[in-house]
Amino acid sequence: MGSLDIVGNPVDLFKNISAGVVDMYQKPKEGFGKEFSEGGRGIIKGTKSLFKNVISETFNSISKATCALASGLSNISLVRFIMKIKVNLEG
Repeated sequence: MGSLDIVGNPVDLFKNISAGVVDMYQKPKEGFGKEFSEGGRGIIKGTKSLFKNVISETFNSISKATCALASGLSNISLVRFIMKIKVNLEG
């Protein structure tokens, strides 16, 4: 449920981007709770997680949409090919 190939998978998209946003907040918070330099590392880790999740899910959605479009176009061309053969056999 929540998956429609033409738009990718909105549930996974939301889940993974949300995880990146949570990491963007949590990692620095955990780091600064220990010491200042760990907070800086937490900012880097959180930012990296956010970008990784956003970029990977964006390309995943684009990939699924492109595959769905290609499949649809393939089916259309197959139907046209079959209709052309049928016309040639009848005529």
